[in-house]
Amino acid sequence: MLKLTVANTITALIQGDISEHYPIRQIPLQGEVIGLGTTTEIDNGELCFLPEGGTTAIYKGDPEAGAAILQDPRSELIHFPYVCFTSNGSGLGIPIDTAQLPSVEAGLQAIIAAAIAQIDSPADYFGVRLQAHWHTLVVTVAAKLCLWQRRRLVRDSQEDNVYESLKHFYFADQAGDPLHHFLGPAPIWNLSGFYARHPETGLVTVPRVNAHLHIHGCSSDLRFAGHVHHEHPNTQLVSFKELILYPISTVEVLKADLAIENLRIESDWLHFSVMNQGRMDVSNADVAIVVNNSYRGHRALRLPWLAQGNREDLAYPIAKLPLRPGENFIEVIANPDQTILEDDRNDNRAGITTFLSRNFTQLCPENFEDL
Repeated sequence: MLKLTVANTITALIQGDISEHYPIRQIPLQGEVIGLGTTTEIDNGELCFLPEGGTTAIYKGDPEAGAAILQDPRSELIHFPYVCFTSNGSGLGIPIDTAQLPSVEAGLQAIIAAAIAQIDSPADYFGVRLQAHWHTLVVTVAAKLCLWQRRRLVRDSQEDNVYESLKHFYFADQAGDPLHHFLGPAPIWNLSGFYARHPETGLVTVPRVNAHLHIHGCSSDLRFAGHVHHEHPNTQLVSFKELILYPISTVEVLKADLAIENLRIESDWLHFSVMNQGRMDVSNADVAIVVNNSYRGHRALRLPWLAQGNREDLAYPIAKLPLRPGENFIEVIANPDQTILEDDRNDNRAGITTFLSRNFTQLCPENFEDL
């Protein structure tokens, strides 16, 4: 039984969600692992999973030159805001008789669909691995994860393809596409990706009608890598071989989950912990301290990084909060603007009531404005 793990979703990535991250060292790469993904705004690029001697290697397509760069699976610095990958598929792949498939003129997606019909599997998702020979090929590589800027970049365009705002690379025997960056011939590519019967889920494909196939690849000489535009009018397939399908039985979607814990007042300090109970690391996690339900005078904190399973213990001086004489309600809110997608937001808030004497207000009168 093959399991698919999806860290974040493509839908969320397109909408600008780059605050959750999955570290490369958490991805099990023993055996045959089918996967793809996108790297962060710190180190941009597209990911391709390729088999290498009993294990799986991850290559990144560089956004500047389209070069394939091997990623170190032991690194603590390499992490992805979106990545999807299978469990070990060794022995679970189904080789396809290519002689029974449509001609290359039908396009790669139609060919994969026919291959799925050939094996008669009820699965909703399929891992795909093959080697393709191209006459011409268009590849994109994400740069600065600018998909969230698409509305600004193509404000006057009717184009509904989110990849249009990314840098395009063109491979052919000779230059013939002036709109894209020509990188010379690279006709044979090794591909790895996914076919979704229902792309609207946005888990492994762009949530568009008929966008069933999402596939990344590396040139056979490992010089180039990126997102393969199999549907582009300037992409022409010559032949393919070694087509293997991996029916997926279960799907798990990973997200972050922030919680406020241990809220208390000790020695005129407000103490609390921010816990990441989810399965993804988070960056730039905001925390708001709100007094008496008035967000206008809230105090804001930001955690640059909080890894999955970790907690940050924080303290804030009571004297710097906009309290008033008498009873006050203090609420601490993690991720108040919901910039981080979470499994459960019910534990993002915690509140405490405290009583402030007039003697205390006389010591710090500047903090007790009526908001």
